[in-house]
Amino acid sequence: MKKTLALFMACAMMLSCAVAAGAASFSDMAGANWDWARDTVYELADQGIIRGYSDGTYQPNNSVTNQEAFTLFARIVGVNDAVNEAAVAAAQEQYADVAARYNTYATKELCFMLYRGIFTEAELDAYLSEATKNNELLRHEAAVLITKVMGGEEEVKNTVMYVFDYVDANEIPAESKGYVDFVSRKGIMQGMEDNKFSPNTSVTRAQVAIMLKKTMDVMSLSHASGTISDVNASARSFVLNGNTYTATDRTGINLDGQHVSFDALENGDEVVVTTDYQGLWAIDATSGVPATTETVTGVFNGSLTDTRGTFLKVYDLEEGVSSVQDYQLSPDGVTYTYEGKLSAILSNFSIGDLVTLTITNGQVTAVSGEPKVKTVTGAYVSEMGVSPAATITITHADAAYDGKVYTISGSVYVSRNGRTASLRDILPGDKVDLELEYGVVTEISATSRSSTATGTITEITIGTNTSGIELDINGVTESYVIVRDTEIYVNDEVGTLYDLRLGDSVTVNIESDAVTRLTVRSVAQVETMTGTVEVVNVSYGFISMNVTDTAGNVTTQQVFVKDGASIIGTDGGTRKTLSDIKAGDTILVKGAMNMGAFEATSIVIL
Repeated sequence: MKKTLALFMACAMMLSCAVAAGAASFSDMAGANWDWARDTVYELADQGIIRGYSDGTYQPNNSVTNQEAFTLFARIVGVNDAVNEAAVAAAQEQYADVAARYNTYATKELCFMLYRGIFTEAELDAYLSEATKNNELLRHEAAVLITKVMGGEEEVKNTVMYVFDYVDANEIPAESKGYVDFVSRKGIMQGMEDNKFSPNTSVTRAQVAIMLKKTMDVMSLSHASGTISDVNASARSFVLNGNTYTATDRTGINLDGQHVSFDALENGDEVVVTTDYQGLWAIDATSGVPATTETVTGVFNGSLTDTRGTFLKVYDLEEGVSSVQDYQLSPDGVTYTYEGKLSAILSNFSIGDLVTLTITNGQVTAVSGEPKVKTVTGAYVSEMGVSPAATITITHADAAYDGKVYTISGSVYVSRNGRTASLRDILPGDKVDLELEYGVVTEISATSRSSTATGTITEITIGTNTSGIELDINGVTESYVIVRDTEIYVNDEVGTLYDLRLGDSVTVNIESDAVTRLTVRSVAQVETMTGTVEVVNVSYGFISMNVTDTAGNVTTQQVFVKDGASIIGTDGGTRKTLSDIKAGDTILVKGAMNMGAFEATSIVIL
């Protein structure tokens, strides 16, 4: 719990003029052919479930691997949710030896899936072993994965007959039929074109987004936390926040990070409960009464000592001395810090100083303070924040200030290079002197530094508030911040970050550490490939083809056919249309990558 006194309420007023965080968008999802998936992809990206690539694309036609799918579905059941932080930590400790057997980036997800009982140790190899983790996830395999995540395994085992409307039902592997039936009835997976389920077709990144969203909607996970009472072991029920919860055989119960039976729960235990569409799914309990810690920030008004102990008097600046509160010092000792120096003692503090108290179980265990008015000189801007209040993060040679984040007053005076400026003019890397009153910045004096550089783009990062690029400059990698007002020109035309490509030659104009102008020379790389047609979709204008490389490896390539693309046959060069291309045909395709997708400019039917 953190208590903030009204001293900082004025800063909260800046919420009305703060810049809202931007919604996710990907440059290769703009076309009408992605209308069916775009909103879902953006929604899940905003929630942190799925992510795009550094070049601003999502690459919706790329296939999903077993390892990637395992990771994505772990996210929708809460592996990254703050409410499950303790459960994830317990899972990682409990299953560390299992995770050590796998060479995977999904160790946290692996542990959490085991902890929640979604998978057994024996089932992990299908997704994370060296032999399977990079294999493309097939649709019938996706049905198995989704069923396990939704807790539908028992229902599948108890179903003895499956009736499918799919015309290719006989192609569904026998061991997957029950799972396909389950996800079909739940509305998670439906047939593809021509009423086919296409069990052996790879799942794309666009398709998996739809599967994730539908699974989340059906599962309807929700959480509640607090102290339980009225624990009834025979009924396997308890009361939490006025609501009665009843455990079933499917409910996973953990106490202090260990799997237990319901009998181990007691009145007064702190719990987090997770419910889904079937009822109570998980109980994560902590026995005993945990220590409570809060922080209080205000103005020091002296101390007093009586028979009860020593107390600090702290008041709310705006309310005045009438709001003075007494806070008792811990008899076990207090740590004092004044202006970043840990060697301080209580006598270093003066009436009127700004203080922050750390209070554990009702008693002060730490006090930090600084004068009402102070100046910080020789700092450099690391980051400017806008939400929920305007802030400035600095770097400094003095460790007491390095990495500090200060709230900025709504009436702050800003100057840059000797001229009156605004907060939006301050750039990362600017040298600044700050004037503070009660820890809030009231004046910023900034000085910029200008330079230029030319190199080749090796990395592009696109973020909500700030973005950046890395350049290879004569063999040395340099990083630069792209700010909101950066001017971008691509081949002498106004462009955006989404127009940049790895390998582009770029010249940057730099102020401090931020790029103010970026000039790019971008040349599309024309490619030619030959392969066998697997699927042709005339409506959406794309071809799925299998391409064999010189080593004999076969990969699936999605090709978009541009309007006006030349399509000819070998029968005297007769012009053809996309509908003339059939599955099984061998074709030669010429084109280039554009916005993360391969676009064909000419096709020869061999």
